[in-house]
Parts: sequence; structure tokens; C-alpha cells
Amino acid sequence: PLEGGTPQEFFPAKTPFGVGTCEFITSGDWLYFNYETTTGMERTSIIGRIHLDGTGGQILRDGRGAEMYWLLDVSDDTVYYAGIRHEENIFYNYRIPASGGTPQPLDFIPYTPILQVVDGWIYYRDSIDNSIKRIHPDGSGLTVIHSRPAAMSFNVAADGEWIYFSSLAQAHESAAYMRVKTDGSNLQSLGEITMYHASVAGDRIISLINGNMRMIPQESGTPRLEKTSK
Repeated sequence: PLEGGTPQEFFPAKTPFGVGTCEFITSGDWLYFNYETTTGMERTSIIGRIHLDGTGGQILRDGRGAEMYWLLDVSDDTVYYAGIRHEENIFYNYRIPASGGTPQPLDFIPYTPILQVVDGWIYYRDSIDNSIKRIHPDGSGLTVIHSRPAAMSFNVAADGEWIYFSSLAQAHESAAYMRVKTDGSNLQSLGEITMYHASVAGDRIISLINGNMRMIPQESGTPRLEKTSK
């Protein structure tokens, strides 16, 4: 429960998905996930979904020992994921209907393990120059949001107004946690610190840094880092 209490096991014991699950994304009344296994010396995985009450498990993609998948996002009944074909050592991005079907390559962007879809835009970290960009799902409207190198983590607020990310240290610049409007304007530094895997939660940005939980208030004025635990 969100207010606290005793954790409950979600996956029923008789489903084939109960062990090795990595990423989770909820959309509608479905929980989407990827399930990791090991075949010989290579890892492989599936992408699946199951109803939030634990019924109706369905496999959407099965690597069958040849491919490894990473679930990235689910939006407008479409699943976005990254993968690698072991035999060819090729990384790629695809999308597939949320109910299953034929995958479609995202060949209008370079491979990226960091992707988020909000309000009709695909936001991604360009693996070639480490910049943050966005593009429409049909391949139009490419926009550079932040051209300098960013760390491998960002989060677009649910309202599509701000994108939060960590910049990488440069010759004359320290690493910093930053935010910028999703159109690329109004860049702000939130503190000279690198935060990975941060989450936007209401009017706070929450992350763990060196074992401490940190929150960034966003009510007004210049945001600041705020320690919440020792």
C-alpha cells in the first residue's frame, strides 16, 4: 500500500513469470515487464504483461536464447524496448503493439537504452553524442533539448513541462543535476551533484545519493537539494 503496511507477493506461484523480473511499467490495467533468464553463457529474456490482479499473463517477445531485451516505456498501447542480438552483437530499439504483434524498428533514432514517451514525443539520450533529444513517433520534429553530454538517466515530468537529468563533468564544469523545459529553454542547475535513477514524484525529485535520500523541492524560485535521511 502507498501509505505503508505489509508487502504482498504480486505474481501468483503458478505463473511462469515469478522469478528474475527486472523492469516494471504499469499502463491501464496491465503490468508490463521483462523477465531475464540465462541460457548457457548468455543471458536472454522475454517481454510480457499481466493484469494487475495477477491474471491473464501474456508473452509479447521471447528472445529464445538469441536476444536480450530491456523494457523502456509503454505509451498509447505501444511497448518500446531495447535489445541485443547476441550472434551479431547488434543493439537496437523497437516498438510493438501492447497486445503483441510484429515489432517495428525505430530506425529514425540511433540505439539508446534511455527512452521515455510523453505527450506525443519520444525523449531519448543519443548514444552517439550523449545529448538529449526528442522526436515524434512518426520520425518528424527532431529537437535537440540539451546538446552537452548528459549522464545515462533522465526523467520527463508527467505533465511534459520539464525534463530532469544529470550532466557529465567537463573540463571547466562540475557534474550537476539539472532541469530544462522540454522545448529546450530555461536550463537550470539544481546542484553540483550527479543523481542517477531519479524519479519525479509530485512536486519533488527523489533520488538516492551515497546512501542518502535526497529531494528537490519545486514550489517556487530556484530549486535546491534537500536531504531527507541520514
